Amino acid sequence: MSTVKMPGPVAYAHIAKDGFIRMWSKEKTNLKAVTESIGKEPIALITTDQAEAYKDTCVREALEEAAGLCDRFSNRMMSAEECADAIRAMIPK
Repeated sequence: MSTVKMPGPVAYAHIAKDGFIRMWSKEKTNLKAVTESIGKEPIALITTDQAEAYKDTCVREALEEAAGLCDRFSNRMMSAEECADAIRAMIPK
């Protein structure tokens, strides 16, 4: 389980049934009337830069965990194949 926190939203939007943005705002509270009228919370939006940074941090964390696992296997004189199997076992299904 990742300890990386999702970035904070930069805007909020209500999406219409046709997939288009019905209304958006930088502040969630500005959408209160629409939220009450349709009975659905707006979705939180992040930038592509935020998404990339989040992804990179998640990958970095996973690779550090895998490297630590290999270090432990190496200290116990276990094979690279055993380490690779242990890393594969960490991959969510």
